[in-house]
Amino acid sequence: MAAVATPPSLADAEQDDGCSIWIGGDKNIDDDLLSEPWAARMDKVVNLEGKTVRGCLKLMKQVATIGDACRSRESIEKLFLCGVDVFRLDFSSEYDYEKITEVIEHIRDVEQKYRHPIGILADLQGPKLECGGFDAGVDLRVGQAFRFDLSARVGDEKRAWLTDAVLTALAPGKHVMLDGGKVQMQVTHCGYTSGGEDTYVEGPEMRPKEGEPFVICEVTKGGDLSGWLDVDSPDTVINIPAISGKDRADIQFACQKGVDWITLGFVQGPEDMKTLDDEVKKHRRKPPKLLAKIWKRSAEQQLEEILALEACQGVIVALEHPGTEVRPQDAPYLQKDIIAKVKAAAKTVLVTTPMHVPETEKGTASLPDRFYTASMVDAGCDAVILADETARGVAPDRCVSEQRSVIESGKSIMPIKSQSSKADPIVATAKTLVREMNAKAIICFTESGRSVAQLVSQRVNVPILAVCNCLETARWLSLLRGVYATTDDQMQKLATIVGKSGGFAIRFSKAVEEACRMLRQAGMASSGEDWIVVIGRSPLFTEGTHNSLQLTRA
Repeated sequence: MAAVATPPSLADAEQDDGCSIWIGGDKNIDDDLLSEPWAARMDKVVNLEGKTVRGCLKLMKQVATIGDACRSRESIEKLFLCGVDVFRLDFSSEYDYEKITEVIEHIRDVEQKYRHPIGILADLQGPKLECGGFDAGVDLRVGQAFRFDLSARVGDEKRAWLTDAVLTALAPGKHVMLDGGKVQMQVTHCGYTSGGEDTYVEGPEMRPKEGEPFVICEVTKGGDLSGWLDVDSPDTVINIPAISGKDRADIQFACQKGVDWITLGFVQGPEDMKTLDDEVKKHRRKPPKLLAKIWKRSAEQQLEEILALEACQGVIVALEHPGTEVRPQDAPYLQKDIIAKVKAAAKTVLVTTPMHVPETEKGTASLPDRFYTASMVDAGCDAVILADETARGVAPDRCVSEQRSVIESGKSIMPIKSQSSKADPIVATAKTLVREMNAKAIICFTESGRSVAQLVSQRVNVPILAVCNCLETARWLSLLRGVYATTDDQMQKLATIVGKSGGFAIRFSKAVEEACRMLRQAGMASSGEDWIVVIGRSPLFTEGTHNSLQLTRA
């Protein structure tokens, strides 16, 4: 593993908690890029000035995982132009802080070039649970008995060492997954060894402290094992911190580098999200937004308590996780239920989706992959995540482009219904105006982004231009369904005047005029006669509920 630099302390990072600004750049896509063979895969539109810009019209967002197939600046720009809105840093496979820093710099460089905020999501590894180490060639068969204990002897076809936290939590009837679910077992007995003799007990809580624990399992899915392997028990609450030492270092590094979202991958209950919240607040006064990855049974059973936390801004539904104890035939329905609960709580919801393309340029993604993405559009998800397809795939840009085509098709034929009742009267009226006036977009002025999140929870079926006074706010909003957040020097001048002279120093109509200019430049209007709904708060860029609503031409 490459050496990593130690992130700076909070005192060093505090200076980065202000609002960033863009210097240089414009929204236009260069002619030389438009002449590239892959230009047909771009998410591009021609704005009312006749310039070709990156599209801001699709509703469900796309997240691409960084890996060896796409970590260069050229690759990141290509993926962005093909439709990627947020880049995911997978800290379970990323260890070199210098390389990650370089990727982040590439993302911010592309962001500035096109004056289009791009989100960065840091996905934490979580605690490392292992068993082993096996000699090469160990073959476990279905139906055979297998023992786990704390002996340091090399693992064989009869037994192996297992992480203490997992071993002491396992009870009869619980499940064990090895090597990402390639080998699976069910616990039949548990006990302890004392004085060289094994004693069986009914449950782990009945073991005496002086005895060495062990469990006996029945293999339910066989396979070959070798070396050290990941292990998990999805239906067992494991007494281990959700944040490892590596995670703490990664959190500090991610906060110092200004990532916009952090995902906790090992969530067993609401206390784990509180722990993450406490940790990120040590390193940034304006901490990144937090997501809970839901795949453990205990987390799914406590989902409403997790969503009720202010510290949790959303969920990644990860029922495809190999350790998930969900029958394949049940997973689609459980996933649908989780998505509905997250939407009802007015929180952000993401799902990992497959989108494999063949090596040949003429090949396309499979129909099942397209159906899966379409089902997420139908469910009203905020975003879908591409994992290995972009990190290690043969054609990351084609995966993104083909997935985007499914998302764009769904916009016109799948109107999404809101499942959240958390809407103030201005938001409710804006949604009605969009429908009755056939408005093409909504402009929403926001200081913190909370008002935009509330608007998104109503699942309006047009894009939202979120006008921010701070680039950091615009970046985290880029993950939300249909939101294209932005700020520029002119809008920041207005915000500066408001900050110095008070909210009423700028007429609301002046701000609307500038916002419509930004909307036209982004290609979000096809005609100057398009109706646009504008909502905000007066005084401008102040916290509180919306109190201003306007219908205007683009």
